[in-house]
Amino acid sequence: MTVSGLLITKNNGTTLDLALASVREYLDELVIIDDFSTDNTVEIAKKYDARVIEHKFEDFSKQRNFGIGQCKGDWIFTMDADEVMGENIGEAFPYLTTHSYRAFLFARYNLVNLDPIVIINSPMHYSEWQVRMFINDGKCYYQNPVHHQLQKCHPRLKIPNINIFHLHYLLDDYETRVKRTKYYESIDKDSGGQRAYLFEDYPHTFRYGIEKPATEIYERMKKELNCVSYDYTVDPEEQRKFENNIKWKTRMTKLRFHLGI
Repeated sequence: MTVSGLLITKNNGTTLDLALASVREYLDELVIIDDFSTDNTVEIAKKYDARVIEHKFEDFSKQRNFGIGQCKGDWIFTMDADEVMGENIGEAFPYLTTHSYRAFLFARYNLVNLDPIVIINSPMHYSEWQVRMFINDGKCYYQNPVHHQLQKCHPRLKIPNINIFHLHYLLDDYETRVKRTKYYESIDKDSGGQRAYLFEDYPHTFRYGIEKPATEIYERMKKELNCVSYDYTVDPEEQRKFENNIKWKTRMTKLRFHLGI
């Protein structure tokens, strides 16, 4: 069983090294589909022995579908270039030995603080379940131009104790995210970009994260990233409920996996 890593990039030099460092050791090959970056993105990718393929970006689904066709592994692991995987990522790969599932989902944290780790907590932001590992049998494909969804990937299993750390909000202030939202809406007017990227305009709360990136990567994040500052308040009782819920979901997931249901 082999696993291909797949990322699409465009001038992601600020975060790509952190992203690849968090997962490269678990992958048999790394495929980068790059939209003709003009920064050091390609240089970073090649440092991790990636196979870099330049391909003009039209929309997210088309770019990822092109990438799927370049992957040789039995399974595909995918992440965004502005994400870092949590320290538990190695626990995901034993799940690939099952024949019961075609895909696995991880919960994605949208970070608004690094030390301590604080996430946006709302229906739009947690749990934001993302399909990040799926079987490479030529049947799975992405649909929708912006918020691309993987098709033909059921049955699927959610793995709550393995998390994705999304750095988007730490790196981009409100005005920058407004511009990105307008760009996404130019690709797909029904993308829902405002609710997804302008969290300040919608009801939300905050939680402390229950996982961190691997120690070396976490220390690099705190040192290297120039983060936007946000005010936050975490309710202790709601935090306790949140942590207990994740523990319960993790136990149920492991049970389902062992039972093959």
